[in-house]
Amino acid sequence: MCGQQLKPNNALTSHMSAEDYYSLSFVQLHNGLIDEAIDSLSRAIEGDPGNENYYVERATAHLLAGDRESAVADYETVRQNYIDQGGDDPRTLEYYRILIEMI
Repeated sequence: MCGQQLKPNNALTSHMSAEDYYSLSFVQLHNGLIDEAIDSLSRAIEGDPGNENYYVERATAHLLAGDRESAVADYETVRQNYIDQGGDDPRTLEYYRILIEMI
C-alpha cells in the first residue's frame, strides 16, 4: 500500500467527521503520505477547531515534512488555546514553552 494515494474521494468526504479525518491521518502517516496526512488533519481542525490533539498531530506531520515554521505555529495555537480557556498551570505553560523552543 506504500506509495498509493490514501485520499478519500469527494463523495466520501462529505460524510466524514473531524474524527474520521484524524483517524485517516494515522493511516496516511503510517504509509509515508505526509502531505495527505497534513491535509486530513487540516480538515479535522476545520471540523473541530477546539481539539488540541489535531493540532499536535499536524505539528508532528509538519516536522516530518521538514516544515518547522508550521509545526511551531500549531504548537503555539495549542498553547494559546490553553491560555484562552483559562489554563494557568505554570508547569503546562513551561512545557509548551520548552516544546516550542526545542523545535
